[in-house]
Amino acid sequence: MCVFHLRRLGTKAAVILLLGWVGLVLSGVSQTTNSIPANLFLTDDGQVFWHQNGKTVVAVNKIEEAKRSTESRPADEDPEGHWGPVTNGLQLSIRFEKTKYVTGEPITAILLIRNVSDKQESYPRAFIGKQPSPIEVTVLKGDKQLELKDKNGLLVVSATEVSLHPQSQHKYEVKLDHFFDLSQVGEYDVQAHLDMLVPGQREKHKLVSGRATIAITNSP
Repeated sequence: MCVFHLRRLGTKAAVILLLGWVGLVLSGVSQTTNSIPANLFLTDDGQVFWHQNGKTVVAVNKIEEAKRSTESRPADEDPEGHWGPVTNGLQLSIRFEKTKYVTGEPITAILLIRNVSDKQESYPRAFIGKQPSPIEVTVLKGDKQLELKDKNGLLVVSATEVSLHPQSQHKYEVKLDHFFDLSQVGEYDVQAHLDMLVPGQREKHKLVSGRATIAITNSP
């Protein structure tokens, strides 16, 4: 579609349009700063941090986006985030767009893993076939833990250690109803967790979010 329009514009006009588009992209990247405002956490989507003259700088437009986002608030100002305790400089959150859903309605859980320390931290990220996300999710109905719809063929596709800059976070979205049977009416407790190996210790520590409760009903 884009190629079609460029051809109609002619070579000269297409070049001018393309250069203008590149200029707009670069202008957003060139506005950078060396610091992030206190009590603000940036969601790192790969376009937040840049290297200039041997230093790491931050895209200003991403800071402005974070100021408008409820997901970027400190944990004590974000009750909808259901933040868990800090483990090895990291903190984990689980949140939903709302607390009540109708049977059959798509249900998406948003997971945030955040670096609350003053230095770069890392965590293990393994993508597993038929698993909701690199961060595991547990769903309880009453005292019964729900099993994945399809536990067969779980296979690690890729695994690596990923880094987080201070005051930054990674975001994962999990389509919960694709992985768990949420067809029954009632309340469900949902929690995220990740096994981590703390430096200098042999035993793994579990990074956990708080527990979020959602209700499923037959009618709005």
